[in-house]
Amino acid sequence: MFDGFSAHADQAGLIDFAESVRKRQGSGGLRRTFLVHGESAARSALALQLVTRRFAGVTSPAQGEHFQLT
Repeated sequence: MFDGFSAHADQAGLIDFAESVRKRQGSGGLRRTFLVHGESAARSALALQLVTRRFAGVTSPAQGEHFQLT
């Protein structure tokens, strides 16, 4: 649950948010990052930036695609 989180942040704001979550997670880090909102080109650009920053498992699922989280 993310109190006060806005889905309207720009790319830099979203990267900063992801970095802050990763830091809070400690050495375990984030195992997956799902990009589910926004236009396809914007999601692709954000995914590239996250992968460049060594985020693991960056995924932009297709509509209706399912994932099992463990």
